Amino acid sequence: MRILHLEDDRCDAELIQATLESEGVVCDVTRADTEAEFSRCLDQEQFDLILADYTLPSFDGIAALRIAQQVSPHVPFIFVTGTLGEEVAIEALKLGATDYVFKTGLSRLVPSVHRALREAEEKVQRKCAERELQQIVDFVPQVIVVLDPDGTLIHANRVAREYTGLTLDQYRSVDVVATFIHPDDADKLRAVRDSGFRGNDPFELEVRMRGKDGVYRWFLSRYNPLVERGPVKRTYESSNENESRNQKEEHVPQEKVRVE
Repeated sequence: MRILHLEDDRCDAELIQATLESEGVVCDVTRADTEAEFSRCLDQEQFDLILADYTLPSFDGIAALRIAQQVSPHVPFIFVTGTLGEEVAIEALKLGATDYVFKTGLSRLVPSVHRALREAEEKVQRKCAERELQQIVDFVPQVIVVLDPDGTLIHANRVAREYTGLTLDQYRSVDVVATFIHPDDADKLRAVRDSGFRGNDPFELEVRMRGKDGVYRWFLSRYNPLVERGPVKRTYESSNENESRNQKEEHVPQEKVRVE
């Protein structure tokens, strides 16, 4: 295992490496003690884990964490430090740190490392599974979008993109309801979705959605939440065009023309 260790005290660095190796963690440790050296290592080499002291003469752990999040966000980051206040620790975890271990309690280090590596591997597996699922969803011949628990769009499949004429990035940046749902249906859609997202049960509704040709067509949209250990992880919305209703509405103005 390759470890990047931000530490200015050589004795502490050797003690931490000895602690890891004494409990069976075989590692190749690269030590950095300045911002320039830390950044250079991240740019030029690949690491499985980052350990970092919080306080250094010309650098600090939070700044190192921000750099690591930009360059190698997938690499777990653990603070191994002598001082770390509660507020700073909470901020560090919010910014993406995996854990923190005090130098006076190195017995926690190896369990923390094992947990960090396990969580990192699980994240990689989830991302691979999500990419595979998106590829499968793209082949389904109906409009499908994937939403997070608050309704923010995660993915829109190929059919959805072709119908609206939007790219995936555009889908994520526009207000889809305001842009593509008929004005008479938009408020109803928002109300039903807000209510549905507060629960864990499937729900559905019928709305008119505008295509890239400018024509509104009726769609029946079904929302199916994915529930994992209690909370909803994401919601899958699948929409089928209501062809009979669309044909009926197209037929009405033709009948009026004939009557006139």
